[in-house]
Amino acid sequence: MRIAKTLAAAPPNCLASKVDSAASPLSWFLFLSFLLLSSFPLSNGTLVSELTCLITGGAGFIGSHLTEKLIENGHRVIIVDDLSTGSRGNIQELLKHPKVEYIEGSVTEIGLVNEVVDRADRVYHLAAAVGVALIAKQPIQTI
Repeated sequence: MRIAKTLAAAPPNCLASKVDSAASPLSWFLFLSFLLLSSFPLSNGTLVSELTCLITGGAGFIGSHLTEKLIENGHRVIIVDDLSTGSRGNIQELLKHPKVEYIEGSVTEIGLVNEVVDRADRVYHLAAAVGVALIAKQPIQTI
C-alpha cells in the first residue's frame, strides 16, 4: 500500500514515472528494491528521507559506489574500513561530502563496532577477507 502511494505521488521527473508498466517482473523487483532502499518506513507509516547508514568495508569498490548512491539519496554514511583490501582512493572524493564520515578501523574492534552500530539506522556489512590467496596465506587472521 505504501509503495502504491509512493508511486502515485511520484513527480514527473522521478524514476517511478519512467518505469514502463509492461516491464519484466525482474525490472519491477529491482525498481521496488531501489524504492525500499531509498526510503525507510517508520512504524507509523511515515517515510524518513535521511537515514544514517553504516558501511563496513566501505572503501572497497562496492562500498564506495554504495556510499555514493546513499548520499545522492540524501542519507548520512559512516564508513568503517581498515584498508586491508579497500583503498582510500576509492573514497577520497566522497570524504569531502558533509554527510560522509570515515573511521579507519576493523570490524574486529568490538568497541568500535558497538559505537557505530548504535548510531546507524541501517547497516551494510561488506567487510570481508577477499580472495583465496589471502585466506590461504593468512588463515587465522581472515577468520
